[in-house]
Amino acid sequence: MQTLLIADSNDAFRQQLAEAFQPYYHVLTCRNGLEALDILCREHCECLVLELTLPELDGITMLEMAAARDIRPIVIAVSPLFTQYVFDVAETLGIGYLIRRPCPVQSIVTRMLDLRQRLNPIWASREQVISFLYWLGVPSVYNGYPSLVEALTILAEDPSLSITKVLYPEIAKRTDSGPKAVERNIRSAIEQTWKVRDVERWNQLFPEMSERPSNSQFFSRALEALRNGHWE
Repeated sequence: MQTLLIADSNDAFRQQLAEAFQPYYHVLTCRNGLEALDILCREHCECLVLELTLPELDGITMLEMAAARDIRPIVIAVSPLFTQYVFDVAETLGIGYLIRRPCPVQSIVTRMLDLRQRLNPIWASREQVISFLYWLGVPSVYNGYPSLVEALTILAEDPSLSITKVLYPEIAKRTDSGPKAVERNIRSAIEQTWKVRDVERWNQLFPEMSERPSNSQFFSRALEALRNGHWE
């Protein structure tokens, strides 16, 4: 699940937004620009709902400082008034959509989901990942199977994620374990399946390999197969 930050000084509106986004994102919130910048620097936030008139550090300045650190989430900006300057710099700062407030909370959710799909199209649903692993012959009784499902589902949303720094820690939080255990269990599941594999099917993914693929190699080929539908 991707992480979304809501940076808004209006407590009631911020809470309403957080509740509306909960089914779709891991939601973080803050009420001023300095807090927002600190969270963006510490957390991997793919998406941001940003009030441009934040106290302590305004939204435009905050985005400029984040961009200087190569932090560029998908941004929806909200404000009671937009100046020509905002329109001029919106694209440069990565603002995908501008919404004038007051506005319905659901309209912000809808626009963000649409932006995410357009900019980072999801290659496969959890159900498709499970079907793919079944086709490949990965037994669901393996300890690493739940982590493998989570890994491919997360990477289908954002294949650019760092496997060791972001993916494994995120799966560890979801499965109540540790990153090293996640890596080890996934490797074991791939290794055990490799030993009893359907050679014809595995050769579709790894035609040149005579040894078990590494976790990263498996993720890469699995995502390619899910995207292209070559496994069905």
